[in-house]
Amino acid sequence: MVGEHSELDLAREIIPLNVAYSTMKGILDYCAIFDFRPLHLQPDYIPYKIKLQLEPNALNYRDIMTTKEMIFFQDRTLSQVIELANAANYLDAPFVMDAMCATIALFMRQTTRDFRDKNGKPISVSIEED
Repeated sequence: MVGEHSELDLAREIIPLNVAYSTMKGILDYCAIFDFRPLHLQPDYIPYKIKLQLEPNALNYRDIMTTKEMIFFQDRTLSQVIELANAANYLDAPFVMDAMCATIALFMRQTTRDFRDKNGKPISVSIEED
């Protein structure tokens, strides 16, 4: 019958990743520094999307990330982090996606701060201004 496969059939199936080697290596490198215990066994774990809300003035990795994560992200460009975020989304790796999105948010916060400091104008991205 169509759609019915045994575990053995599924185990032999090859699934194309459609992820560049360098991007996949970045995902695996990040995974190597992540604690893989189930989240319900990590009572001190706070997702980055929550950390960013709790730390509205965070502009740098050191404000919310571990030292290992800071080292991981310090030499990566925004484009590379976006590639990693897309791959994490494709691979359904939510903890990696959370970290990548937080890094993108930090890039955006810093860019906004730099623009404001350079031009002396506050930036607001509220819907009311459209």
